[in-house]
Amino acid sequence: MAYYYRIEPSIGIARVGDSEDSFYLSPKEIGGPPLECDEFGNVGTPARPVQRYKDDKMRVKRQGAQFRIFRYDSANPHDRTEIGIGNGAASIEWTVHLANKKAAWYSFSELLGNLYLTGEYSETNSYQHQNVPFRNAGVTSPADPRR
Repeated sequence: MAYYYRIEPSIGIARVGDSEDSFYLSPKEIGGPPLECDEFGNVGTPARPVQRYKDDKMRVKRQGAQFRIFRYDSANPHDRTEIGIGNGAASIEWTVHLANKKAAWYSFSELLGNLYLTGEYSETNSYQHQNVPFRNAGVTSPADPRR
């Protein structure tokens, strides 16, 4: 048996707040509500949607994301086992790369360069092909992904 491992969800998006000690968790499913949690990130039973996005000092709560590690058997890729402390994980080393590229991305154009135009993503259905301008087209830097 050959195993491979995946971190799911494969991408996480979190909102940065200025609260020093309050946070909530991102939704577990697409379109779901963010979830209340305790100071350790544990969601209660039943899970409760966030009621307040600010802490007692009116600072914006940070948003955290829960990631899980799954082991897949290459012979049966639909069969997965969650890996965690005490059930097979010798050690986990976690590295995160943070990038805020919103200012260097395309202008908001809800009907161009996305799923609504042709019903699928393709080379001809891209922001570039649809001539959608960048948000800050006149600003460039050595780290600019558009170079």
